[in-house]
Amino acid sequence: MKKISWLVFLVLAVLVAPCFAENFVVKGDMNSAIHYELQQQITAGDAMRTLSLSFVVPQSFESPTYSQQITNLKITFSPEADERKTSIDARGNSRVLATWTNVPDKVDAVISFDATNRTGLKLVETNAPFPPADIPSGMDDYLKATAQAQSDNPEIRKLSLQLTKDVKTQFDAVQRIVSWIVDNVRYVNPPPRYDAVYSLESGKGNCQNFSHLTA
Repeated sequence: MKKISWLVFLVLAVLVAPCFAENFVVKGDMNSAIHYELQQQITAGDAMRTLSLSFVVPQSFESPTYSQQITNLKITFSPEADERKTSIDARGNSRVLATWTNVPDKVDAVISFDATNRTGLKLVETNAPFPPADIPSGMDDYLKATAQAQSDNPEIRKLSLQLTKDVKTQFDAVQRIVSWIVDNVRYVNPPPRYDAVYSLESGKGNCQNFSHLTA
């Protein structure tokens, strides 16, 4: 009986002992190939004189850890638009704008493409200083608070300052923030909300929540 009591005590001690997070370095590649197709049907009202549809054109790109190749892109309309033009917006996105001046009863729009994605899990070495200096003016839009990434929220700002206190490099700052989120936000899908404040207050979220709180 005495041995059993000691065994129970040891089990309880293990259960209540504090657990500390560890960082693991994972190496390798992950590849995927998908076919994406979006079909929409727009029904026009009797009083509609002009109908315009805008689509952002997906682009191929590469980064140190990720690449995306877009092929077989097709954007079709039935009936064909009276005017169709491509433009570049203020953020560098290519957009297709289709306009009907003789508005039909309904328009079928289809955008489809193939995407080949590759994620490379490799060490990224950087000594970029933190806080960052000389931020290009073109980055201003991406640093503003949004409805989903509320970087101006007092509690989020307080936490970010705590996590990055005395940090000297951007790598260390990102590592501390991401590690805290992984340790403190439990994955649920779908969550009731996707914004950063919900993630912080509830300790729950999916990949979108993780990204919004990280930002």
